[in-house]
Amino acid sequence: MQMDKRIQKLDNTVNEIRSISADLVNSINLHGWKMAVLIAVFVGIAWVIIK
Repeated sequence: MQMDKRIQKLDNTVNEIRSISADLVNSINLHGWKMAVLIAVFVGIAWVIIK
């Protein structure tokens, strides 16, 4: 049971990272690299907090 929850959490994390990556690509296309850098920094900080 405990392992299932861990796997589920890992799946959720992977899906979130995929979704964030897609958002990042869209932002680069729309706003250019400055916006992408800001988002990347924000995602990095959020990732550290989640860990």
